[in-house]
Amino acid sequence: MAHEPLTFTVGEVFPTATAAQKEQSARIVQFLLAVRPLAAIARAAAGIRGGSPTEAEDSMVAVLLELGAAKEAADAFFEAERHGDFAVAYSNGVLSKMPPGKAEAVTSAYERLKRECLKDKNSKSLLTAVVGPIRNYLGFHWHRGRIAEQLVALSVQKYALCEGGPMLSEWQFPFLTDLMERLRQDVMQDSGAELTERLARLCIDLNLVSAHVFAVGVHKAAGRL
Repeated sequence: MAHEPLTFTVGEVFPTATAAQKEQSARIVQFLLAVRPLAAIARAAAGIRGGSPTEAEDSMVAVLLELGAAKEAADAFFEAERHGDFAVAYSNGVLSKMPPGKAEAVTSAYERLKRECLKDKNSKSLLTAVVGPIRNYLGFHWHRGRIAEQLVALSVQKYALCEGGPMLSEWQFPFLTDLMERLRQDVMQDSGAELTERLARLCIDLNLVSAHVFAVGVHKAAGRL
């Protein structure tokens, strides 16, 4: 959809007249809301100062927060997708009216998300194998059992109390930064280039699909589709 000023009435885009409409609209908006922190975290990460005393910790925390937010967005995508809530946005009638390149981009992103956001204990999807465990053990929920295991492993290790500048906001605690990295490696055992690329792609796809779904809803309500 072209980026242009366009107003809309909430009830026309997200109807709530019936119980079914209210549930569907709520699922779609839950997905739209869940994706927004990804963009905000990416902007914040881009502002991390290279060479600053807290760079290592800032970068690590940004990654953990991004993956935690991606888990929430992937969950919301899965729920809306399994209920068929994206059927209109990805119908032939809508896609055929889009420039071929844009239609292909949003369709490819959608197909990737259906694979990567699959919820199945035997699945190798990012949601099941990587993003879910990180969300449950790191950043959003610090798993005490895994922390205890690392404390045993580090029991004779020595660290400086803190490093950094004169302000509290410039301090970083080497022990905690190292512990975060060790916990990340423990949970995210495969951290190669391919996995990093898949995770970055997941965040991009979530943003692209949410923008497409929202734009289609608004344009249809305005009679432009």
